[in-house]
Amino acid sequence: QQQQQPPPSRSIEVLNIAPHLNNMQSLSIHFGQFGSVVRVNVIKERKRASIMYAAAEEARRALDSRRPVLGDPSIQIHLVQPHPAQQQQQHYRSQALSSPSSSPSFPASSAYRTGGGGSAA
Repeated sequence: QQQQQPPPSRSIEVLNIAPHLNNMQSLSIHFGQFGSVVRVNVIKERKRASIMYAAAEEARRALDSRRPVLGDPSIQIHLVQPHPAQQQQQHYRSQALSSPSSSPSFPASSAYRTGGGGSAA
């Protein structure tokens, strides 16, 4: 059998965030410039947060930006690789959707709207 590539990551992890900047509102506004943010998880005590976008291209856009995160050049960001268990679930889900014997009796639809995104100031 052929090894399937894991799906591109839609999530980024943000590290070294000053406590006064590490909140849902600040992070949503900043990262919303790069696309449609679907989840923000703030971990104040560890000075970190995770951001999930609707599409992998949006996460990549945030990662490739030259702008300092929240105006602080010491803040670091990187892509979050999906956990192996999540990759396995996605693999089984995609197999079930592509297999004629197990296809649902209703038409498949996209869960997320791609394209578009936030507006840059």
